[in-house]
Amino acid sequence: PINEIICLGRFPQINIVTTNNPVQGLAVYQGHWLFQLYHHGPCVVADLSTGEFLGQYIMDGTELSHNNNACWGVEFPDHKIDEDGPAFPYLYVSECGTKRRCYVQAVGISGSRLVQEIFLESESYNSWNDWIVDAANGFLYAFGRPRGASEYVIKKFALPKVNGGPSKVYLSDEDKIDEFTIGGMLTSQGSQIHDGYLFVTANLPIDETLPKQDIKVHVFELASHRQVGVIDFSHCLFE
Repeated sequence: PINEIICLGRFPQINIVTTNNPVQGLAVYQGHWLFQLYHHGPCVVADLSTGEFLGQYIMDGTELSHNNNACWGVEFPDHKIDEDGPAFPYLYVSECGTKRRCYVQAVGISGSRLVQEIFLESESYNSWNDWIVDAANGFLYAFGRPRGASEYVIKKFALPKVNGGPSKVYLSDEDKIDEFTIGGMLTSQGSQIHDGYLFVTANLPIDETLPKQDIKVHVFELASHRQVGVIDFSHCLFE
């Protein structure tokens, strides 16, 4: 269930950034702190309660990353980025292309630190894939589509340990707990898991005669692997 629609246009300060890179993954912590990621590394931090623009920096190690998705993890860094600032759990950032890795970042208002990289060795993904954290249950999902395929392949893994764990983690199909496919979308643009449901944002319709501003959130029940709803946000675009 979605309780509130957050529209960035309400806060013009958030749009004052010094990058022309395309906007990508976004994560909000406790309904308050917004971390907006951009292609090739920029990260903008803002306060949703006031609309205040707090800062911008290049996220550690992601200078060539697409940063298509961002999810909060379970563990917290042993040392905060900002000594007097708020504590944030690790942020899982999807490289998307190239090596298709997951960057596990310790983040703060003033900067970030790359703590762990997660790789997936699988023939199911040969173009790109995203990573989605189920923080409530301690799982990590790989989400992607083989080149030329019409359906997405989703693989479920145990969430690797960060504190005291290795700096590089290599997963394979032998490590997967579950696998299933979903369809009905052309291009996904970010995913989150909440209360047993997978929410996938897609900004291009299957029917390409429809307007390109078509934006929908496709909802899937993880236990049954079936789609249970579609939420249409297209009317919110130009408010």
